[in-house]
Amino acid sequence: MKVVSMAGKTIQDAEMFERLVDHRHLSQTPDVGVP
Repeated sequence: MKVVSMAGKTIQDAEMFERLVDHRHLSQTPDVGVP
């Protein structure tokens, strides 16, 4: 149960991070501060 919950939270965090990165790419010039 704990492992599943942690995995679910990790997936949610990853999706949120992806959205944040996508938003930055849309609102800023690409490759600025991003390797």
